[in-house]
Amino acid sequence: MSDMALNILLVEDNLGDATLLQEILVDVPNIKFEITHVQRLSEALDKATADNFDVVLLDLSLPDCQGLDTVNHLRQRTPQLPIVVLTGINDEMLGSEAVRRGAQDYLVKGEISGRLLSRSIRYATERARSEADLRAAHDLLEIRVRQRTAELEQALDALQDEVQIRTQTEEALRESEELFRQMAEATPEVFWIASPDMSKILYVNASFERMWSQARSKLLHDPNVWMRQILPEDQSRVTRAISHWLEEARRGDDEPLSIEYHLVRSDGEQTMVHGRYFAIRDDRGRLLRVCGIVQDITERHNREQARRRLAAIVESTSDGIVSTSSDGTIQTWNAGAEILLGYISAEAVGRSILTLVPPDRQTELADRLAEVRQKQTIDAFETACLRKNGQIIQVQVTFSPIVESTGQLA
Repeated sequence: MSDMALNILLVEDNLGDATLLQEILVDVPNIKFEITHVQRLSEALDKATADNFDVVLLDLSLPDCQGLDTVNHLRQRTPQLPIVVLTGINDEMLGSEAVRRGAQDYLVKGEISGRLLSRSIRYATERARSEADLRAAHDLLEIRVRQRTAELEQALDALQDEVQIRTQTEEALRESEELFRQMAEATPEVFWIASPDMSKILYVNASFERMWSQARSKLLHDPNVWMRQILPEDQSRVTRAISHWLEEARRGDDEPLSIEYHLVRSDGEQTMVHGRYFAIRDDRGRLLRVCGIVQDITERHNREQARRRLAAIVESTSDGIVSTSSDGTIQTWNAGAEILLGYISAEAVGRSILTLVPPDRQTELADRLAEVRQKQTIDAFETACLRKNGQIIQVQVTFSPIVESTGQLA
């Protein structure tokens, strides 16, 4: 500490001791001491708070305060200011207690030398500086701890929010999955989900067991179970169609596949089904899964077959067969009617059937139509019809109502 200056506050009511201490300090080499001397604690408190001192030399026996109270009062007023306590020969224990109360050091009057005093002052200032640095580091650490604690609390709050959101999301997902399962299990059609190449069936509903007459666990174990029950004549066609559709789906085509084929149940019964295949993609458009719906269309297929057979019969018969709406407007006109009356279908459809009979027979025909509207079948009766060329011919006519499944006239 060469060439340094220290500002000293000397608190000593004994002028002789004060003078001696000042003389000792003057003789200390390499340090210049600026000494302010006061005799009372009250003066010391005022000075300490008003001026910038480096250290206080404090006597414990002052007119306005005695013992450790002097240290306590000074520490309360200026907690950062280092204190060196001055004690009598018989007060060393008091000096030690003063150090425990916050003083940096103590000296025994009568044993003070320049070297000892300067060392004690340097020690006090350095210790005070170290304590100040330590307090600053401690304060900084506390600030950082508070900041980190706040960050952790925020992170914890965010984590709790995330956990709550995730819990709610998982609950919503479970509810959605349960709703999906209920819907899938309730539908009469077979619904399935498979891997992108259909090498693994991920899910199939209970309708598979009814339609294929196989336990669905078999399909989950062996994804080719369903194919082996397709009618052999249909298998190659279905295989080619699915392979082509999968290839197009892998290329990004989302057009669903629709195909009909025959199934042979394990009990030997043959059914007609309609299968639809769909691609499932992720947010990036990558093929994630495939799914499908298979519907039993046996009844519809049989009805269509029956209609086609009936239509073939109607078209091939030489009898004229005509259908009308309930008001008598012609709706269909077969080849036999074309030959019989000379009108082609395009000329006849849309006309009133009353225009095909002579005027004197129209009332009779209208009455017959009214009976048909009451869902009555009219037995064969003879009447006259007008051909396209105006020729009147005698014909035998039978009327039958066509009733829908709802009970209404078609």
